Amino acid sequence: MKKERHVLAWTITVVLILITGISVVVVHRASRENNIQMARQARVQRRIDRRVARQKRFQKRKMRRDIQWNQPSMTIPYPNVSREMTRQAKVLAQAQKKKGAARQSYLSKKLNRDSRHTVWLLVSTKHQRIFVMQGPYPVYTMYASIGKNYHHVARINQTPVGFAHVTRSGGQFFDPQLNQGTSGWLTYSTKQNRGQIKSVPLSQKGQPLKKDLWHFGSTKLSKKHNHQNNGAIYVSVPDAQWLSQNIKPGTQIIVTGYQSDSIAQYWNQF
Repeated sequence: MKKERHVLAWTITVVLILITGISVVVVHRASRENNIQMARQARVQRRIDRRVARQKRFQKRKMRRDIQWNQPSMTIPYPNVSREMTRQAKVLAQAQKKKGAARQSYLSKKLNRDSRHTVWLLVSTKHQRIFVMQGPYPVYTMYASIGKNYHHVARINQTPVGFAHVTRSGGQFFDPQLNQGTSGWLTYSTKQNRGQIKSVPLSQKGQPLKKDLWHFGSTKLSKKHNHQNNGAIYVSVPDAQWLSQNIKPGTQIIVTGYQSDSIAQYWNQF
């Protein structure tokens, strides 16, 4: 009996040693694979950061210095996004056939902002710019006139901020009640409110209303000189026309606030 107990104890010890050894090997292998994956992701992120930095420098050089209401914001052609917009429209049509969580999962997989091709808009209240993004990369930068949501600004006149999507778009339009028109427009919807991106206000003859041009594209805004845009985001006439013709309903928009470096929390790109 004593010999049998000794053999049993020895067998249990050997089994425990083997199990411990296997566990150590498995943990070591998992840790090594995790380190390899993290290193790979870091290399990819460094490549993305370098490309973003190059594009930022390039676009800064190509921004139009004499800001004009009737000229594109940049001296280079607008990006060709029609092919990607067609693909995104098909994805959205397929998503409408799904319900609830399945729809959200499908959209997040197919229209991920980290994807190389997905087109979306990043609007910076602080920088008074609209960045046309394709995946993580800025492909075009537009001067904008965006009201800052200071505390004294009535909620109805505040620019809606947060995650949103384009709901509708249209071309030239004149509102006789407001006595102003636009060359092109987009409406977007957040969870709390709706906003609009459109050209600088135009008269019935297509001329700009001078009072809305003096601060166009300027980032030096105080409470005293805050944009009186009634919640709208103004861009130049050609920029508005391009947006209304190329950015389709369903496109994602992020509108950042002015009180912090809120762009930094969106991939720290700008």
